[in-house]
Amino acid sequence: MQLGAKWNFGLGEVGVGVEQLKYGDNAGAGQPSTKMNLQAAVVNGRINAGPGAVWASYSKTPGGKSCVDTGAAKPARQR
Repeated sequence: MQLGAKWNFGLGEVGVGVEQLKYGDNAGAGQPSTKMNLQAAVVNGRINAGPGAVWASYSKTPGGKSCVDTGAAKPARQR
């Protein structure tokens, strides 16, 4: 699900957005769960500058667990 808003104040625009991502569990029997829920947020803006514009954006996502690395000890590399 995603929700956002943008405000145009003539000289430019400011926008905000939030997002909720949900991934189901698709692990095989006896494997660690791959289910995860992530939230993300973004703030962006634009200021008119003559014939062009200056844009800026910041987004934040806390990250998630790896679906590949199960946290098990990795074997030592052999030479």
